[in-house]
Amino acid sequence: MFGIGLTEIIFIVVLALLILGPEKFPEMAKKAGKLFAQFQRMGREFKNTVAELDVDDKPKDGGSEAAGEAEEVEASSEQSSVSSLDDLDDSDDGDKRGR
Repeated sequence: MFGIGLTEIIFIVVLALLILGPEKFPEMAKKAGKLFAQFQRMGREFKNTVAELDVDDKPKDGGSEAAGEAEEVEASSEQSSVSSLDDLDDSDDGDKRGR
């Protein structure tokens, strides 16, 4: 389970019984069991989601088109940012000349 043996589990149960008492121990054990089951369920759901995303992300046609489109978008964004910087420089020069 977590790398602990039967003797360790028995020790933990006896210690919990001594600390909680016979009235609260069954109630707390039930809550702990439900919590453990919920963690297992969440782990399985997470694994399934990751597996689905991994399958969905694989390109069907080799992915060469997507890589080419990404390069085009990157190049066009660089061009527009450079032209925006040039426009800013021109407007700064106009402000200095007007003063």
